[in-house]
Amino acid sequence: MIRSAAVLIVAAMVACEGTAPPAKPVETKPVERCATSTITIDGATHATLLDDCNTLLSIRDELAGNGTLNWSADRPIGQWDGVRVDGTPTRVIGVDLNSRGLTGTIPPELGQLDGLQRLYLVENQLMGPIPGELGDLSELERLGLWRNNLTGSIPGELGKLKKLTGLLLSRNRLSGPIPAEIGDMESLEDLNLTRNDVAGPLPMSLLKLRNLRLLALGGNNIGGSIPAWLGDLTGLERLYLWGNEMTGAIPAEIGGLSNLTDLSLSDNDLSGPIPVELGDLSTLEDLSLWGNRLSGAIPREIGRLGSLEELRISFNEFTGPIPPELGDLANLEILYLSRNELSGSIPPELGRLDKLRHLELQENGLEGQIPGELGAMSSLELLWLSSNSLSGAFPSELGDLAQLRYLYIEGNPLLTGCVPVNLMDSLMNYRLGELEFCEA
Repeated sequence: MIRSAAVLIVAAMVACEGTAPPAKPVETKPVERCATSTITIDGATHATLLDDCNTLLSIRDELAGNGTLNWSADRPIGQWDGVRVDGTPTRVIGVDLNSRGLTGTIPPELGQLDGLQRLYLVENQLMGPIPGELGDLSELERLGLWRNNLTGSIPGELGKLKKLTGLLLSRNRLSGPIPAEIGDMESLEDLNLTRNDVAGPLPMSLLKLRNLRLLALGGNNIGGSIPAWLGDLTGLERLYLWGNEMTGAIPAEIGGLSNLTDLSLSDNDLSGPIPVELGDLSTLEDLSLWGNRLSGAIPREIGRLGSLEELRISFNEFTGPIPPELGDLANLEILYLSRNELSGSIPPELGRLDKLRHLELQENGLEGQIPGELGAMSSLELLWLSSNSLSGAFPSELGDLAQLRYLYIEGNPLLTGCVPVNLMDSLMNYRLGELEFCEA
């Protein structure tokens, strides 16, 4: 019996030697909870803030990443970075954390702040997706997440935000199509998805956004044609579709957007003529169509755009003469017609454009003399006429262009005469080809 007991003791010792020591208990960081003092503002305690306060504390570190937020149970919530409280009952109604160096992700728990009216996390380095739970913020009016590193698709759940007036997601890395549910945002006024990787055609559900003023989708991968139904969004003031993969013609229906001030369709693969109906856009200030395959004549109706300040239609395939009616654009400051196939002479009527600062007509097939009337352009800073077939003497009247800083006329071998010497005092850069400055 004694021997058997000894054997059992030895076996037990051997078994113990082969067993790992018990693991140490994992140290967990205590959950920080808001105290009465945290939700006390100006001496009054607001119990309705307790849940909002605890929600923000719970997501602080996930949102901040390597950044810093002073959110703490030891500090009254009214003193927290970017947090605004108000209303009856008192709730967190605003979180504005622009340019705070946040490097974390957007926590889904933000969707629990159901009194939130404004959420701005702009110009940080936030990563990851936009959580669909933000669609639960039924009181939200403005959502600004631009200039971050957000990825993934735009969640369709955002379509539940019936009070949202601004969805501002530009300059991220968002991809996928524009969700059809965006069309359910019945209060939406500003939609800005500029400079992402959004693809696919424009969903027809956007037609339901009758309050839309800004539609900014430039710098994406949106394909298909420009839909004619955009002309039914009569409240639109600014339409930016530049830098996409859109094809086909510019629909004439765009000419019905009577409140439009900015129209930018540049850097696509559009073809066909400029619709004459665009001449009906009486409030238009900026028309940018450069970098397409548009063709045909420049419509004389463009000369009716009395509010126009900038006209950019370079890098296309336009033919025929420059319409003299462009001289009626009394507010024009920028006129870019370069790198087309324009012919005929430079209209002397352009000399009436006394607010014009930049005139670019280079790389066309323009002929004849440079009109002396251009010397009346008292605001002109840049005159670029290179690589045409201009001829005759350089007009002495251009010596009156006291604001001229850049003059490029090379590539016109039939030009003769000399350039007024007084321009040397104002010019910062010039290329005169075979011409020289006149002798004093």
